[in-house]
Amino acid sequence: MGAGCEDVTKKNQGPCDCRGAWFIRNEAECCIEVMENPDVSHKNHKKAGSTVLIGLRLQDIRQIADPLDPSPYPEKAINRNIEEYITSAVKGFPLTTDLELAVYLPEKDLQSEVAKVLEQTIQDHFRNRAAQTQREAKDTYAGGRIGLVIGTSFLAVTIFATLAIAKKPDTVINDLIRNSLLIIGWVAMWQPISVFFYAWQPFRQRLKVYRKISGMKVTLLPL
Repeated sequence: MGAGCEDVTKKNQGPCDCRGAWFIRNEAECCIEVMENPDVSHKNHKKAGSTVLIGLRLQDIRQIADPLDPSPYPEKAINRNIEEYITSAVKGFPLTTDLELAVYLPEKDLQSEVAKVLEQTIQDHFRNRAAQTQREAKDTYAGGRIGLVIGTSFLAVTIFATLAIAKKPDTVINDLIRNSLLIIGWVAMWQPISVFFYAWQPFRQRLKVYRKISGMKVTLLPL
């Protein structure tokens, strides 16, 4: 173990298998960080070269699946905690980074039928997530278009109303009504306009991440 790893080992009270934090292993076989939760433990380490290996360690291969999904493999959805971990790990790297997912399993699970379709299960899950994100974006834009028509119509009504009020005597009440109508009209436009200016960004980012994961190679390794 390298000198730098020795310092981390002392800090975490364990040799490169520290509990309760993140860990990354690099080419110099040095522990950098560690993370674990009660159900699965996750390892990240960097392989020699430019490929970054995102590691996921399971005590049982059945942990990969969503227990509420009755579908057979490889159509079965994966566990939400594992999905969030993989997604957050991929977000931590530029999308141009060459990433690979390594799933560490007990020896008894490496030759199981589930293991044989595990790569397809994970890739299909994130393809489905990408398709779902596209549908959500489409529905959001459709709602934005409808809202834009309604908002524009309402703004036109308020403008005509203010023009009509402007022909009346210039009083404090008339000024208040006219200005209030203009404010309400523009406020009604804010939501549909924000859809086209801002709402697309989260959809675009999620779509890129899901597509990235759906194309990642999955390697099975023994614990």
